[in-house]
Amino acid sequence: MRLGLARVCVAAVVALWVADTRAETPDGAYTIALDGDAALVVPTGDGEVCEADGSGGEVCVSTHVSTSVGGVVSGSGLVTDTLLEISVDLDLVGQVSGSTTKPKLVLGLIAAGSAGGLDVGGKGKIKCAPADGGGTVFDCQGKAKLCAFELGHKLGCEKVPFATQVAYARQPFELDLDLLTVLQSTVTGDATAQIGALTVASYAVKGKYKPSADASTLVLKCTDDALKSKVALNKVVLAAGAPTAGTAVFKLMGQKGAVTLPSVP
Repeated sequence: MRLGLARVCVAAVVALWVADTRAETPDGAYTIALDGDAALVVPTGDGEVCEADGSGGEVCVSTHVSTSVGGVVSGSGLVTDTLLEISVDLDLVGQVSGSTTKPKLVLGLIAAGSAGGLDVGGKGKIKCAPADGGGTVFDCQGKAKLCAFELGHKLGCEKVPFATQVAYARQPFELDLDLLTVLQSTVTGDATAQIGALTVASYAVKGKYKPSADASTLVLKCTDDALKSKVALNKVVLAAGAPTAGTAVFKLMGQKGAVTLPSVP
């Protein structure tokens, strides 16, 4: 008799535990942390490549960049060669594209400086991909059309190839949601994409909660069209302020990503 009662008690405890760990109707605040392969690639810091110039000297191309909240990468560069008396400043601007697992970076450049005692200037482009050896740098190949001037008169132009590197950081971020469910199925609310205390994008949330699956499918539409950001949460299970299952697909700061939730244990 005691054994039977014990079994009933155990069954009751298990049933309560299962009920407590089930998802909930989406109401209130939730935080979805995104890291690992879903972390954003944010160009920032210094990079440099030096190569032999073919004349016994060395030409170095350095970069220093940062990334805005809107995902615009900007900064400066410098091309130097002491032997050939080259010193050319570069103004850089561009954006990361591709995905968080296969990012790409393209920077436009404007060049101005001197070479061999002549004024030089021009425009070009730098295309970058993650370095084969790993780390947090892009290997970049550039090409610029540089023109030489003397006393304001153009002497001629030449396309000049070069190599450099651009540093970047892997930046985890969060989706902070404030949700309300109406009539047990329609979900609305607001959300933000956060890097620490910095708000990267804001969204209006719409979607459906399916009680039989205990999951929600939500679409986050960015309130600023210029950011070209969007997020979809598919079959996401929300409980105790966080996701326990589902997937997140997003485009943020020029990069696409997809991750199974939770991405952070």
